[in-house]
Amino acid sequence: MRRLVLSLLLTVVSAAGQQSSADEVSRRLDLAFWESVKDSNNPSLYEAYLEKFPAGTFVAIAKSRLQELAGKPATDSGAKAKAQAKETAPAAEELDANGLFLKMQAAVGGAGQLLAVRNYHKVERFKVASFWGDSRSAPTEKTTWCAAGPILRERGTNKDFFDGKDMGWRKQGSRYFKKSDANLQANRRALYYEWFNLMLADRVAGTVFTLVGPYRLQIAGAEGQRAVFEIDPATFLPHKRVVERAGRDAVDVPVGVVYGNWRTVNGIKLPFRLTAELETMKEELTVEKWELNSNVDCGKLGSLPQGVVPGPAPAVVESKKNTMEPIREEPSDSDTSAEGVAMLRRVQEALGGAGRLMSVVDFQREFRSAGEGRKGPKSTDYWCVTGEQLQKVALPFMADMVTFYDGRNAGWVRRGGKRAPMPAAVVEESQRAAFDYDFFHLVLSDRKPGRMVTKAGPAAIRVSETGGSEAVIEVDPATYLPRRKVSRFFGSNKVSAPVEEHFSDWREVNGIKLPFRLEGFRRGSKYREVRVETWKINVGLKCGELGRLE
Repeated sequence: MRRLVLSLLLTVVSAAGQQSSADEVSRRLDLAFWESVKDSNNPSLYEAYLEKFPAGTFVAIAKSRLQELAGKPATDSGAKAKAQAKETAPAAEELDANGLFLKMQAAVGGAGQLLAVRNYHKVERFKVASFWGDSRSAPTEKTTWCAAGPILRERGTNKDFFDGKDMGWRKQGSRYFKKSDANLQANRRALYYEWFNLMLADRVAGTVFTLVGPYRLQIAGAEGQRAVFEIDPATFLPHKRVVERAGRDAVDVPVGVVYGNWRTVNGIKLPFRLTAELETMKEELTVEKWELNSNVDCGKLGSLPQGVVPGPAPAVVESKKNTMEPIREEPSDSDTSAEGVAMLRRVQEALGGAGRLMSVVDFQREFRSAGEGRKGPKSTDYWCVTGEQLQKVALPFMADMVTFYDGRNAGWVRRGGKRAPMPAAVVEESQRAAFDYDFFHLVLSDRKPGRMVTKAGPAAIRVSETGGSEAVIEVDPATYLPRRKVSRFFGSNKVSAPVEEHFSDWREVNGIKLPFRLEGFRRGSKYREVRVETWKINVGLKCGELGRLE
């Protein structure tokens, strides 16, 4: 066997002698030797590789193979030897994080094959679905990627280019735009998760590998990127990848991608089916083709048509800052309860009187909610004094979404004629809504068992509930109409960031004053604005059967 390897090396050296670079000769020798031993179960061959190339490309894999084969007799690489290797493969907990990554890297083809990929062209089709069963297809997307960094994505007539560093442009229809700094930063983060970048993450300075469970490997980049792989213990192929990203309230929102339909292209195993999971949505992706090392001129990938100069990036609508001074809250105790109740009853009188408020048994409200400069779809709320809530949202180009909550601990969601139980996270959000989103329940809190009303400041009332959730209402001292509300919700797993709402545009409906405009703020910036088109009070909803309303 050693003579065979030596003969192979001499052949490669003879061919490499034509090359002008000594480094290129060394790289070819390294790769040729490794290709000759990588599928063997003979430890002496891996020892020979380490002796010949102590700083070679595949040193870490060779050492891992030696560890795996330790104590096993040298055998030919037949079916029996492979079966034996599988039976005695080390458990994930016996591998350190770096070793588990190298096993995954080897399973998809090995570092040598991955490093040989200079570019790829990928064609894929998306289908977006939600947990209630509806789906819609998206146009075919084409991606061209270069190892040097440039990447071009095309969807229909739209194009998106990023040079991998600090420049990019976007084509929408027939117009070209420069990318904003924020968009370029997002592109840099996204490039980290490209397939070949992740599979060669050990070549990137600052990458840290950590075991976070059996066959679960976390890869963390120097700039805070983080991906967790769940690895198949039989094949060491990645089964699932979870990327954690900051949500609106700085809470990590996991985005899971499940891999399937593995095929070999140019000696590398690639997934041809991916399913992305984000909260209640699911995105199915089918790859129609992968082309590796295709005829791509990476230096000209982002070239624009002659005479085309991208215009400035579209203006980013900045979130309006909260200009109101913080509510001057004061500690509350039992001594302030009477003052708080008295203040809340003045609010009730300003709204139309407790009698009228208590006579409301149902309402219907139509509104539009806009955020980040975009006008949102039309929504209709139906509410019953029993706590039942039903909301219909008219979505463009898709079936309407309907959600129902029974006022206690259950509900359902429907779209496209298919109905599914309400997820636990949505139930919890509905329970929160029952506490402080329902206007009539909130302003009648002095009459609801389990709620405490206290004075929170010179013109502020605190409403708290068993379990810790609370809302502080600031009133206009001249009219006693609510000006704003700050809510804090303590759920089963987390404490929400405070949400501040401002009320304005008060109008009278059935003798009751109601706000027709609401602005929502989180962490000092406005995240949404609600414009109510109609309030209808006591429309005759069948409370107790609201879930049957279609």
